[in-house]
This record gives sequence, structure tokens and C-alpha cells, in this order.
Amino acid sequence: MKKGFFILFLAILFVFSSCGGDDPVEEEEINDNSQENSGISDDSGNQESSDTSLPDPDASDEENSEKNDDGSNSKPDDDKTNDDGTDDNGQATGDDDISTDSNGDTDEPQSDDDTDSGSGTTDDTDQTDGDTDDPDDDTDADADTADPDEDTDVDTGADSGEEDPDNLTVTLPYDGVPVDKTITLNSKINKIDVLLMVDLSGMISAAHNNLKANVKTAIIDKILEKTPDSAFGVVTFGTIEQGNAYNLAQPITKYANDIKNAINGIKEVSSGSRTYHGLALWEAASGEADREYLILCENNAVCNAKYKTINIDPVDCSGQLGNIGGACFRENAMPIFVMASAQNFNNFLRKKNNGDSYDEWRESVDGNAYTLEKTAVKAAAKMNEINAKFIGVSYKTSNPANGFKTVAKNTASQDTADSANGFNIFVEDGDENFSAKIAEQVNFLTENILLKVKAEMKHVDNEYGVTDTTKFVTSFYPTAVQTVKAGTQLILDTVTFENNFYENTTCEPHTFKVTVEATGEGLVLDTREITVIVPGKDCSSEAH
Repeated sequence: MKKGFFILFLAILFVFSSCGGDDPVEEEEINDNSQENSGISDDSGNQESSDTSLPDPDASDEENSEKNDDGSNSKPDDDKTNDDGTDDNGQATGDDDISTDSNGDTDEPQSDDDTDSGSGTTDDTDQTDGDTDDPDDDTDADADTADPDEDTDVDTGADSGEEDPDNLTVTLPYDGVPVDKTITLNSKINKIDVLLMVDLSGMISAAHNNLKANVKTAIIDKILEKTPDSAFGVVTFGTIEQGNAYNLAQPITKYANDIKNAINGIKEVSSGSRTYHGLALWEAASGEADREYLILCENNAVCNAKYKTINIDPVDCSGQLGNIGGACFRENAMPIFVMASAQNFNNFLRKKNNGDSYDEWRESVDGNAYTLEKTAVKAAAKMNEINAKFIGVSYKTSNPANGFKTVAKNTASQDTADSANGFNIFVEDGDENFSAKIAEQVNFLTENILLKVKAEMKHVDNEYGVTDTTKFVTSFYPTAVQTVKAGTQLILDTVTFENNFYENTTCEPHTFKVTVEATGEGLVLDTREITVIVPGKDCSSEAH
């Protein structure tokens, strides 16, 4: 019995002596780092020694790069910029290797300078910062690995090529070298206010009915699909004789039911020939008070026998979405006037056969001052003050076509420089697609209108007393206004940054902001924010 126990004891002792005594914790860490290591054995068939001070020539570069100078295995660096680290002959390519990054920018050196230990050599001293415990992708030469999102060029002050379009960052030491960037801006129209201007003439009664049935689904919804930040308003205009020459039925709103109610309130005018397009456009653009006095003459009647006064109070935009113009347009939205009519633009200074005035505007009557007729040209000039654009819809007849062309031309509502008709359209009487065609034309305008666009640098307040952060931008190109189609990219080929005026005397970096805007037709079309970092002085010696 004792002999049996003795034999068992010797067997157990033999088993333990064969296991090599490896540290189980270190073995587990190696297994976590590389599954391949767990299966590597030497020529004698015994498990490999735990001594990892030298790289294994049979192991992969990744496994070798996991080892520090003291021979211990560290947490692996996730940033493996050298997949093999060697040339075709298996030799290390060296620190000066220029590789193509994920963006294909071959001008940028490898961002991870501390991964040369995986090059297949037996010396780990090539590591620049020696910090292999930090899984941060940013392990550039200055050992600044605290911020995983830091752009490489923030540390070096050099241009890294492709930038995050929404967060451009440059480092500008005082009296350092200039830094050049390329910045791309967009000219897409993102915010519009559509003002539906509807002739009350009975000649377009079928159009009125179409609008009442379809304004929500065929106009509002379809425009919102293309430009989600859209709002709408309604103006009706009739005749001077009937006293309904202009009416703001609904200021700009985002409530579809308010628009539907305004459209449903349209009532045709059965008589009168003096439809006043010019006043409707002028008043919708300005919102100003207007007093006009017109002598009306019929046939051979005495001209002084009839007259008509127009008295319009200034618009009150209190409580509305916006406060611009006569329809309370919103800030930084493009106003688009859509005028549907079957009537001529009237010229009220008509003549009778004998040469006497037929209709006549008076500037003063009995000591009261009045303004003269609001022509299409005057109306367009007032629209330009709020950068409004125009679409004319000739319904059933071509009567208003010439007036529409005048307004389109004088408001630069064109898709080409030589476009005579602008975005104006003709719709047949009773066309079931009347409302849909309005939406199509509005969407077409927002994507094709010519815009005069330029880039502008804007100061951003800061805590360091710099009153003009745009001074960090010493030049950019192009600076001139460019005429482009809406949605076209505005590329600033060379934006030069330089710090020759602000010296940071503290130990901490100071951060400033500059914004660059693409502006056109009174709108801010696109904005980019630029972060400027001014490094502090080196205080490492003071710490000791």
C-alpha cells in the first residue's frame, strides 16, 4: 500500500517538473494578445519559454511589436500602421517611409511613429515616444496621445490633406510658418419662404378650385420633400375698381391649415379691368404704407368724374415667424414669389384717341400727397431689397407673360445668364396638374437659380482679448463674387493661416475660432468653423 502511494507521488512530481512553471497570469495575457503565440513551440517540441525580451523570428510583426524594452508583453497598440513593416525582401522599410493613408493622401507621413518595433529588428529603441500602453490612434512624434480625435496636423502645424469638413483645425505658433488649407463650401439653398400670390379674377376660377383641393398635398408637401425648412404665405390681388387690389391673406407660416384656410377664402372678382400686379409685388416685398390716387376715365367721359384711392397701412409682423418685408419673411430664408394670373400688367397712363389722359395718377390732391403707380420695374427693385425671387404662372392666357418677364429679369430670377423667361410657366385652363406644376417649378428654381456667391471670414469672440480672429487668416482665394448655380461647391483653393500677432506666454495652449461663410443673395448658404490653436511656451524646465 505504501509502495503504491510512493509511486503515485513520484508520478505527480514528474508531471509538475514537465510543465515548465510558466506564470499563468502572463500566459493568459499573451493568449489574449495573440492566439498564434499559444501554439508556437521550439524544435524539441516543448512549449516556448516565457522569456520575451527578444522578438521571435518566426512570429508575426504584430506579435513582436507588443513587446517593450524590458521584455514584458504590454497591452497591444490598436494603431498598427505597418501591416508587415517590410519590403519585398522582408527587410524593414525604415522610419522615413511615406505610406498612403485611408484617404489616399500620399503626401502625409505615417501618423503612428512608434510602431517601428514591429519592423522585424531586434532593437525596440526606435520607438519615438515609448508609449505602447495607449491604444489611441494618434501616436505622432510629439507623444501627444491624450486626445484620440486629434488631427495629425494639429500637432505638427502641417497640412494633412483631407479635413473634416465641419471641424477644421490648425496649430499656429507665434511667428511660425504659414499653413495652407483647402476649404470647400456649398451653395445649396436650405431655407425658403414661398408666397403664393393669386389673382382674384374669375378667369382663373378653375385654378382657384385646384388650389383649394390640392394646396397641401401637391404644393406644400412636395416642396417640403426637397427643402424641409420651408414656410408658406398667401396674397390675393384683384382690381382697383373693386377695392381689393392687395390683401395679405396669410403671413409666412409653417401651419398648413392656415394656408388652406387662406386659399379656401378666395372669392372671384366678376368685374373690373385694372388688376394691379405691380402693387401686389411691391407691397408684398416692402410691407410699407402706401397711398395712391388714380383718376379713372371711361371712354369719352370726363376724367375727373371718377377716381380711386388706395390706402394700405404698414404690415405688422408681431407674433409672426419673421419680420422681413410685407409677408413677414424669415431671417436667412429666400423669399420666392409665385404669382398666378390671367390678366395683363396694366399701364395706367393710357391715352384716349385724342391724346388726352385716359387714366392718370396724381401726386397730390387738395394738399394731400400720393405716390405714383407701382410699375413692374419698381416692384422688382423693391423685391431686390429683400433678395426675393420670382415665378410667374400664366394661367389660360399669355396676357401677363410680358410683365412676368420684366419681373424675372429685374430680380435675376434666371437659371442661365441669358434666360429671357426666367422660371415663368404657362398652364392650360383646367389643368389638373396646376398645383403640382407650381411645386415642380419652385423645386426647380431652388436647384437651378444662378446665385452670386462669395466667401467671408467671420470673427468669433474669445476669452483672450483677441478682437479679430480673422487676422489668423492672412489670405484666401478666390475672394471675388462668383456666379454659380445653386448647390455648386465653392472651393477656396488656398486658405493661408499665420500667427504673426498673438504670442501665448502661458504654459497652456489657447484656442480661437474663426468661421468661414458662403454668402449669396443675402443668405448664409454654408458655414465652416475653424479652430486655431496657439501653443503655450515650454514650461517643462520650470516644473523642475
